[in-house]
This record gives sequence, C-alpha cells and structure tokens, in this order.
Amino acid sequence: MVNMSRKNVVVMGLGHFGGGIGAARWYASQGHRVTVTDQQPGEKLTGSIARLSGLPIEYSLGGHDEQILNDCDLLVVSPAVDKGRSAFFQAAMARNIPYTTEINEFCRLCPAPIIGVTGSAGKSTTASMIHAALAAIVGDDRCCLGGNIGQSLLGQLPVIHPDHLVVLELSSFMLEDMPLIKFSPHVAVATNLVDNHLDRHGTMAAYAAAKINILRFQTPTDFAVLNRNDPHVSQWGAHTKGRVLYFDLARINLRSPGQHNQANAAAALAVVEALGFADRISTAERVLENFRSLPHRMELVGQSKNYLGQNVDWINDSKATTPESTLTALHAVPPGRAVVIVGGADKHADMSVLAEKLVELSWGIITMGATGAKIAQAVKQCLDKRPDDFNTRVRPRLSEVKTLEEAVQQSQFWLTTTPPGGAAAGISAPSCILLSPACASYDQFINYEQRGAVFKEQVAKVLPPAPIT
Repeated sequence: MVNMSRKNVVVMGLGHFGGGIGAARWYASQGHRVTVTDQQPGEKLTGSIARLSGLPIEYSLGGHDEQILNDCDLLVVSPAVDKGRSAFFQAAMARNIPYTTEINEFCRLCPAPIIGVTGSAGKSTTASMIHAALAAIVGDDRCCLGGNIGQSLLGQLPVIHPDHLVVLELSSFMLEDMPLIKFSPHVAVATNLVDNHLDRHGTMAAYAAAKINILRFQTPTDFAVLNRNDPHVSQWGAHTKGRVLYFDLARINLRSPGQHNQANAAAALAVVEALGFADRISTAERVLENFRSLPHRMELVGQSKNYLGQNVDWINDSKATTPESTLTALHAVPPGRAVVIVGGADKHADMSVLAEKLVELSWGIITMGATGAKIAQAVKQCLDKRPDDFNTRVRPRLSEVKTLEEAVQQSQFWLTTTPPGGAAAGISAPSCILLSPACASYDQFINYEQRGAVFKEQVAKVLPPAPIT
C-alpha cells in the first residue's frame, strides 16, 4: 500500500484517454505536489492540459527528464508505458521510488463492489452491457462505469458508497500491475484470449498471465464469469478461489449484430445472477435487447446505395485492433457482400488466418497504413490458391492505399461503378463498407477513436445526406 504521507507525486504519461488526467487531478486535489511528464510535447496535449486548468500542477513535457525524480516520493505510471523499455521508469526503480497506477489507486480506495471485465475482444461492449443492465436494476445513480473504457473514476470516490456497483473495463496493461495491491474484482469477467499486444508482452504466456491477474486474488465469496466457448478462458477456473460461472450465448433479440454480442450479453446476464439479481433477469434482458453498439464498435455511421440500387451500410469498427476482432466483425456482416478496410500499426500479429477469411468472406479488400503491404501480400497468396470463381461469386477485389481517406474514396468508387460483366452476370454488389482494421491506430492516428472519427468525417463527405434508421 502506498504511503500517502508523501507529497511529491510524478504522473508519468498524461495522454488523451483520461487515466493520466484523472490521476493528476486526484493527487492534486488531495493536496500533493504533482508533476506531469509525457513524451509528447505540450502542443499535442493541449486538450488534456486544458482539463487540468487551475490546478497547481507542474509539467515536464516532450520527454522524461530524470531530474524530476530527485524529489519524487511516488511515481504514478500510465498503463501505456512499457516499463521494461522505459529508461525513465528504470531510473525510478534504481532509486527505489515506489510506483502505482491510476486504476490501482482507485481499486485500493473504492468502497463499492467492483465488477471487472477483461478479454482480447469485446470487453468494452461487455462492460457497457453489464453497466446498462445493473443501472436498470439498482438505479443509474448507484452504478458507475470506468477503467479502460476511457473514464477515470478517482474523482468520483467521494460519492461512491458501499451499496453502489462499479464496472471497470481492465486491459492487460492495467492488470499487469494489480499484484502490487493484491487485488482482484468481486466479480471478474473474462471474454476471450487471442494473440494481442505481443509487441509489449513478448509472448502469449506473458499476455495471458497479465489477464489472469483479474482472478488471482479472489476469495471464496467472489465470482469468476468465464466464457465456456473460449479454449483458454474456459480453463481459467483453476486460477481463482471464487465461484466459477460459465457463459455461452444469450440468444435474445439484440439490436447489435453477431454471435459475439450474444456472448457479451450472456456474460452480462451471468453477472446479474452472480450479484443476486436472478429475479430481475427479465429487466436485464429488456435493456440488452435495446442496447446499441458503442462508438467505433460495429457502429452504423452512414447508409447509401450500390450500383444496383441496393442499400449499403457504412460501419465503423475502428476498435478492432486485432485480427481476431476483425474476424468477429466479418462473421457479423453478410458473407461475400462487404468491402473491408484493414491495416494500421504493426503489433506483430499473424495475419495469415485473417487473409484467408478476407478472401473467403469479402466482396472487396482495401489495405492501408503500416501493415497494408503485409496484409495485401498475404491476401494475394490466398487469391493465388483460389480458382477464378468460387462460392458462386467473383474473386474479391483488392486495392492497396496509403490513407483512410483514400480507402473511403476507393470504397465509394466500387459502390458506384459496375464491374465488368457484374450486373449482367448477376454478381452480387457490396451491401456493407466495413472499417475493421485488425491493427492498432498509432501509425497515422493518436488512437482508435481518432481513426474512427476520421472515418466518419470521410464517409460524410462522400455520402448524400440521409437519415440513419
């Protein structure tokens, strides 16, 4: 436990998402002297700095100056910091400076039961579904949502009481430091585990170990809600002392498409049961049936027509930062009718299976960004193994572009231009333009949210005004 009699706090990593901002605000509000350091220069952090306006906070931006460690009593580290590769963090450890994280500090101080949600894909939607269901049962004023979903709850600690419920989305970066406080949530939900963040964790074993921290410190009065259908997560019951509940598919009438959302809903219903609200399941089901996709997660952002006059949905799935997330999206749209935009920053994920499924399930494939050429090459290798005509349709078209703007323009060209022999041969036309990059965003964007926002802007430019139903 951190000794908060110390007064000099260095917050490492301000960022844009809210955790660094929340930590800086919290420690300053508690009367501590706070210095914020970030690799980015001030001009790229103006929005975040503005949110801390008026607080007695000092800034050391555009790099980490080790001199600010001279008087440091506590280092608060952003989850985005790769501690093994950070010279600044290693310098702090060499000086025996204790460190913590924003999420650790919240979990340590939170008086209410915490429902934690992790997984390689679907954790944001699952956490939001759980929050929506519980808010309908106990009241919106008694249920909070935060963590990796973008909102720090440190500032709300004064108004969170023991009879409240707190839902936290927890990333592997957040969970890797939870052993510092020997904490696991009262209800721990794990959606799935696939290759992700290997550029940070190094191996799947290390990545899985970080995720499993969500269970390690549970007691017999706690609950582990695990995906029965995931080959990894389904075995994690051995890592908890809590009661294990397995979820499958909800099979209810959801607005959000895809079996993955049925699984997310099933996890939410299992949490409702674990918390003792089994008699309110029907209320939770009604809420989930009306739950709409979150921004940047299979989000409908526009509608138009293709060259056959058929309806086309433009879908923003920018949050899909792994091949597995994009595979999930592919199975949620009509097979053989989607133009899929993929590519971005390289996290060294294996793209071979994704390439095969893109060739099998897409009408067209547009690659972009740092991994664009790599994915395009994998797609070409798969196309070379295919006959000229399969599954009663033409081979998927492939286009390599550099930017998201070019990808949207290429999509619109394909929508409005009849391919040679297309209409006469009865070949299907696209019914969906799907941005589901399968990669991180930081090759060209600050984060996946900015990437999704740019996609929306570009879609708005090429589409005529039309209401979204």
